[in-house]
Amino acid sequence: RREAMIRFGSVESAKELHRDTRGLPQFETLLQDIRYSLRTLASNPGFTAVAVCTLALGIGANTAIFTVVNAVILLPLPYREPQQLVTWRQNESLPDVVDIRAQSRQFFSAGGAMNPEAMDYTGGDEPVGVHAGYVDAGFFQVFGIPAMLGRVLTTEEDRQGGPRLVVLAYNFWRKHFSENSPILGKSITLSGHQYIVIGIMPKTFAVPEYDFDVFVSLRVVYPEAAAYRGVHFMRSYWRLRPGVTLIQARSGMTAIDARLAAMYPNEDKHRRSVVVPLQEWMTGNVRPSLWLLFGAVCLVLL
Repeated sequence: RREAMIRFGSVESAKELHRDTRGLPQFETLLQDIRYSLRTLASNPGFTAVAVCTLALGIGANTAIFTVVNAVILLPLPYREPQQLVTWRQNESLPDVVDIRAQSRQFFSAGGAMNPEAMDYTGGDEPVGVHAGYVDAGFFQVFGIPAMLGRVLTTEEDRQGGPRLVVLAYNFWRKHFSENSPILGKSITLSGHQYIVIGIMPKTFAVPEYDFDVFVSLRVVYPEAAAYRGVHFMRSYWRLRPGVTLIQARSGMTAIDARLAAMYPNEDKHRRSVVVPLQEWMTGNVRPSLWLLFGAVCLVLL
C-alpha cells in the first residue's frame, strides 16, 4: 500500500503514509526505506546498472584526479620552509650566480646553481651511467637539508683546482654499496677520475625535476665552463629572507640585472631575471590542465 502511495505521489497518499510511519522508531523507518529502495532498484535493473556505473565512474575519477592534484599542486614541496624557495625562468652562468648572491643579500639568504650531466661509474663489474649534478656549494644551502651521513661541499672546497669530492644520493648508495660498508672517506671512480665520498643525502632529498645519483663541484670537474660568464646553462635556486615578498625580490633583481648588463654588455646585455616561486615553476605547465581535468570529473560525478 505504501509503495502504491509513493508511486502515485498524491498529497493525500503522502499524508496517510506519514500518519502510518510517524509512530515507528527511526531505525525501523530507515530499514523500511532501504527495503523499498532495494526492491525498486531490483525491479529496474537497467536503471540500477547505469546509476551504479555512473557513481562508480564519478567517484573513482574524482579520487584519482584529486590524488594527482593534491600531490602536484596542493602539497608543499619537501623542503624546509618551501614557500621561501624561488628560481628564475631562465638559466644562469656561474659567475652571474656569484655576483647576484653578493648583491642580493638583503632579500636572499642563500643561492646556488646546478647543471645535470652524465658520468660513468666504474666501481662495479661493468661501467654504469649515472646522473650527476654539477653544483656549487650554495646549492645545498638553499634547500636546507643536511647530509644523512657525512657532509656536503663547503665553499673552501668548491674552487678551481680543489679536491675531487662527491656526495652520493641515497638510492645510488643503497644500490651500489652495502649499508654496513664504511664508504665515507673512500674513493670511487667517476668518468676515469677518483672522487672521495664525503656525504650521503637522505632518502627524502630530491632536486626538482631531476633524479641525481651523485653531486660534484662544477668548478672542480669543469673549470672552463664554470669561469665563463657567457655560458648560461645552470638552473639556479634561491631562498627568500623571512619577511621578503616576491615583489621585493623582483624589484631587487631588476636593479641587479641593470648593473650586470652595464658591467658585462657582451654576456648580460639582454638578461631578464624573472623570479617565480619554485613550486609554480615546477607545476606551471600542468597546473591549468590538472584543474580543468579535475573540474571535468567533478561534473561527471555531479
